[in-house]
Amino acid sequence: LEVVKHLFNAYFLVELAVRMVVCRCRFFYTPENGVENFNLFDAFLVISTSVDLYILEPATNAGMISLDVMRPFRFLRLMRTIRILQSVKVFEKLKVLVTTIAASFMALF
Repeated sequence: LEVVKHLFNAYFLVELAVRMVVCRCRFFYTPENGVENFNLFDAFLVISTSVDLYILEPATNAGMISLDVMRPFRFLRLMRTIRILQSVKVFEKLKVLVTTIAASFMALF
């Protein structure tokens, strides 16, 4: 499971870096659409996941800090992973299931 977390994070880091290099300023803002909220959201999730995985998690294992505050961000990281699966038609039933679970999760708060 640890290897999978690192592989997904590496994939997302490379994807974000390539998109930022290719799009440059258009990654954050386009004259047609204004601020690109989904790109900002993706960047926030990738950066927060990297901080969580490579800085906060080792600090927690050493007993230096508590990660109770980061639990909602881990859910958002899962949603980021699910966004990739949206483009694949094979996962249509899984998409419905995850959407239902996410909607019921949000009803708890």
